Amino acid sequence: MKTDDKKKQIQQKYKEELENKSESKHYPKKLLIFAVIVVIFFVFSYYFGKRKFLTSFL
Repeated sequence: MKTDDKKKQIQQKYKEELENKSESKHYPKKLLIFAVIVVIFFVFSYYFGKRKFLTSFL
């Protein structure tokens, strides 16, 4: 009985760790949104004639 309980506890801890790892991987989504906003900003800067502003970074 005791070993079965220990096995169940270990399995439960392992499942919780896997769930926590999958939940902690949400930051690349925020990073992707930020990168898209930056790219859109540079595209609009280029097409609306602010080339001096754009080339100052390059």
